[in-house]
Amino acid sequence: MDKANFEIVGNVGKIEIKTFGKTGKLATLSVATSERWKTEDGTQKDRTHSHEMCQ
Repeated sequence: MDKANFEIVGNVGKIEIKTFGKTGKLATLSVATSERWKTEDGTQKDRTHSHEMCQ
């Protein structure tokens, strides 16, 4: 199986750690990222994305 590496740079939101069974743990978190650009007429636009992750 191939592996892919990536890096998300943003603001961390909610972090949740769930425990199940004797040794099982699951961490979930959200990261908000933003992008900004200018349109052809010079208007600045921005958009925020929320990324949900589990480990």
